[in-house]
Amino acid sequence: MKAIYLSVLATSLLSVSALSQAAVIGAESDDTYVEVDESIVGAGPHTAGLPGIGIYTTGVTNTVDFAGLSAYSSQSNGVYTLSAPIDVDEPDHSGMGVFNFAKVSNANVYFGEWSQTGTTGDSSRTVYYVGDDTGTSVPTSGTASYSVTGVNDYSGSNLMSGSFDVNFGTNELDGYVENANFGIEVDGSISGAAISGSAVAYDAVGELETGGTLTGHFFGSNAAALAGIATFSNRDYDTAFGGTKD
Repeated sequence: MKAIYLSVLATSLLSVSALSQAAVIGAESDDTYVEVDESIVGAGPHTAGLPGIGIYTTGVTNTVDFAGLSAYSSQSNGVYTLSAPIDVDEPDHSGMGVFNFAKVSNANVYFGEWSQTGTTGDSSRTVYYVGDDTGTSVPTSGTASYSVTGVNDYSGSNLMSGSFDVNFGTNELDGYVENANFGIEVDGSISGAAISGSAVAYDAVGELETGGTLTGHFFGSNAAALAGIATFSNRDYDTAFGGTKD
């Protein structure tokens, strides 16, 4: 049975509660190492019942909240970076991997990427999104645009930005998020608060890969925010994104 690895930053695990009124929704591109879910640690800097993340390796079974992790992270361009690379030959509690994650403004929603080493091409790299959808409602008519940012192999200077357009009457979504060297286009449909569809990865020359998968969710009253992931057969193109209504 897999066990979720808890950060050594949570030095005290004496008070743990899995009880919460929050409805935490999210997804990860690969659950081999990473799972986003409701946090269960309520000790030290952490709070139970919030959007959180756990890492599968040897150790105790706990999921910690992103709010607590952000207190130990550096930040640039709104992206938190927490770097404690795992020794893949001898994984233990001395390192929990490398995180790049962002919080959607005015929403309890996070998106980002994780890998064991933080190096480009790391085969463990996983993208994710997770948020509290308590009170979420989605219009059944009208249109809206969302300002969106994205994370793909974040280096401190390559934050992605773009725009998604949504037609709530026809349940359609399309848009893009990009930086100077890489981008994705998405074409999706809406079912309730869930977003699904396809994605294309491209660079400055042209298309890199078609047939990607779009997965996401609206959050907040009147679908005030959204977040999701676009995944591809080449996981180097996997991208996490989040944004708010203009």
